[in-house]
Amino acid sequence: AQLRAFEQANASYAVSSKTLGGVDMARLPGVERLDRPGDRNQQVIMVKDGASVTAYQWEQDAAKWTKVGEVVDAVGQTQKQVFEGREYDYVFDVDIQEGAPPLKLPFNATENPYSAAQAFLQRHELSLDHIDTVASFIIKNADGVHLGPDSSPAYSDPFTGGSRYVPGQSASAAQPTHDPFTGGNRYVPAAAGYVPPAAVVVNRKANGAAVVAKLAEFNALLAQDAATAGLAAGPADMALIAELAALGGPAPAPVSEAAYGALLRVARTWPAARRFPALDLLRLAAADSPVPATFRCPDGSGLVAVVGEASGLFALAESGANEVNAMMGARALANACATAEGAAAVWAARRDVLAGLDGAWAAATNKNLATALATVYLNLAILAAQKGDDDDGLAILSAASRFLACTDNPDAQLRLVNVFGVLAAKFQLCKDSARVLGDETIVILGIQGKTDAVKQAAKDVGALLTAQ
Repeated sequence: AQLRAFEQANASYAVSSKTLGGVDMARLPGVERLDRPGDRNQQVIMVKDGASVTAYQWEQDAAKWTKVGEVVDAVGQTQKQVFEGREYDYVFDVDIQEGAPPLKLPFNATENPYSAAQAFLQRHELSLDHIDTVASFIIKNADGVHLGPDSSPAYSDPFTGGSRYVPGQSASAAQPTHDPFTGGNRYVPAAAGYVPPAAVVVNRKANGAAVVAKLAEFNALLAQDAATAGLAAGPADMALIAELAALGGPAPAPVSEAAYGALLRVARTWPAARRFPALDLLRLAAADSPVPATFRCPDGSGLVAVVGEASGLFALAESGANEVNAMMGARALANACATAEGAAAVWAARRDVLAGLDGAWAAATNKNLATALATVYLNLAILAAQKGDDDDGLAILSAASRFLACTDNPDAQLRLVNVFGVLAAKFQLCKDSARVLGDETIVILGIQGKTDAVKQAAKDVGALLTAQ
């Protein structure tokens, strides 16, 4: 009975003609082809049945053809779309909040929808509680449409916003695809091995104009107080900083050296309680422009030193620095990895970064700060896989293992579990060490993780660590 149910559900699925390499109706055999056996097990053929085309698979043991599904035109794009210099089968628009520009969610038909959803949420530092909804959105709008009752492509229209995914919406609004293989309402990918993330996580969410306005408000307050009037930025510097209002928009914004220099004068000299708008602009600039990585202050300080000093990030473990400022500093370091110049600057100073962050997680009481710190470690691991060696990997792994052992923040846990995965997949020595440093914690998270995403990542990385 279960086998029949499986076959019936499987037969009700559509197969994209794009996935099968295109269909020439004139050259297809008719249903009489099913009277002859297949040439090999798992062979897939297409037959013409009236005006439709159906795919069948030969089951050698049962000596019969099993219906795979009806072949249809692809639901998604017929041509590749370019996003950030790479080609994708789909680039979806995702609305995060009303009035804000939609975020882009790139996806290739060969990807695991859950991996793509996780990468999207991590890139924009969105809560991983949304991973099931995002994955369902991808499955629903990509190739493969259910042909049973209540099936509708409901493709996302980037111009009207119809059927766009909005994080936090109700389950009924999301209408997740029913999975005939598990009987659940969530797609569960077949075990295909752990695929470590290759793209660094970047947080570009912000309203640059609102941040500049807040900085101007604080500047006016400083100017009004005789004790701080000397720290207030003058009209020339404020005019330069106003140029940065385009940061945080849908496309990278230009950053001039003059504007960045004016910003740093504020970020390095203002009272700690007033610095966060300047630090917020700094982390946005680091994601969009190479200028923060190449700029040198009059005292010779570069990106990493400036971020550590201005945000208090590297003093967090000892002095209990302002956690909002420290969070902005961590995000700035993570974001800098998005540009070639920034990645080179962070990697060149990796030992300073690791030393400055050592133990910072134990002092972090702010959830967003813990997530930002974990993002730095994940981006360092990805850079190590691209640029480093065993020693680099072991240094990052050691810190990440201590962080993972003392945090219950699921967003941080997911990033740190992936640190293990990235490094273990790249370096055999890190794989051997990871079994000692984090195997027990990862096994526990695979069973008791607070979110499905943490559990799945822990299981996948755990399987990687135990594989020979």
